[in-house]
Amino acid sequence: MAAAGLAKNAKNLTHLVTGSTDGIGLHTCKRLAREGRPVIVHGRNTQRVKNAVEQIKKSASDPKLPIHGITADFSSLDEVN
Repeated sequence: MAAAGLAKNAKNLTHLVTGSTDGIGLHTCKRLAREGRPVIVHGRNTQRVKNAVEQIKKSASDPKLPIHGITADFSSLDEVN
């Protein structure tokens, strides 16, 4: 029952998907965008993040859906602040 409540309220959340410039992360972002859920794309390479954001925007159910990118190396504590 708790999971159903979370899924129901998830549309009000912005989803940060780490490592989302390719593979499962990219697929996850595309799926969230198709479902109308705002996404923050994360990656370590700025150009790959930009490319992924563009791909995900094309998958979005709403062209005005917030899809943002962030470049950071979360394995580095200096960048996690």
